[in-house]
Amino acid sequence: MMQPVRAEAPAAEQRSTGQEPDYAGEYRYVLGDLKRIGVLAAAMFAILVALALIIG
Repeated sequence: MMQPVRAEAPAAEQRSTGQEPDYAGEYRYVLGDLKRIGVLAAAMFAILVALALIIG
């Protein structure tokens, strides 16, 4: 039986920009999104508690 021939994977090229990324620009929407998620989670939890009190 013949053995399968494996091709070598090409090496990944590394890019060096020499600059640090601007994290404030990259993640400027994250805090607002986290606040929105927190408000929605609190509202859903309040609805669950209210339904538990009404039904139970």
